[in-house]
Amino acid sequence: LDDVIAIFDFLHPELFASVDYLTAYDVRTAIGPFFLRRRKQDVLAELPPKTTTQEWIALTRKQRASYDMAFERGVVHLREQGTSVTVQHVLALLQKLKQICNFDPETGDSAKMKWLREYWPQMTDDGNKLLIFSQWKGFGVDDICEKLGLESCLRRFTGDMSGPQRERARQEFSDDPDVKAMVLTYGAGGIGLNLQAANYVIRFDHWWNPAREEQIGR
Repeated sequence: LDDVIAIFDFLHPELFASVDYLTAYDVRTAIGPFFLRRRKQDVLAELPPKTTTQEWIALTRKQRASYDMAFERGVVHLREQGTSVTVQHVLALLQKLKQICNFDPETGDSAKMKWLREYWPQMTDDGNKLLIFSQWKGFGVDDICEKLGLESCLRRFTGDMSGPQRERARQEFSDDPDVKAMVLTYGAGGIGLNLQAANYVIRFDHWWNPAREEQIGR
């Protein structure tokens, strides 16, 4: 209760200025005009059913060769560390392997991009829009935008963009029918961003934290 009062003392200093003692009922009544809540059960009947699909995509031949080489070299390096090996060393190898699963660092080959290009017309038909999430800019957002080759139809949303740049990208995605997709990093777009214009959400790679992905799926 004190936290709510403190917030409104900042946002609307006059709201509680004339009251010395406040009950929960007093606070709830006073903030009523400024409080909007939409619970899932209240709007569920108006929402279309959500469909979740997993796509298992085999690496291209070049990706597989790069993956196997990185794995073998990584395991040798970990063994060379002996007792000094840490969790960070293991995570660094896992991250490198995950990046190769997105794009081959040598050739740019990507089985995921082939899938995305194949289904792009189907997903953007009839005014539909999609969000594409990745953990990274390199091996992720930047490469996806480059490989799709549809810059006029895409907007990026990443942490290195300024506030006005991100707001402009969000607005154009929501309002411009020619903008078919937004490519985002999990860190920049995974929390506190409402993009109701999207009909599809693609997780180009998986975040370490499943709870963050669940948040995005909502």
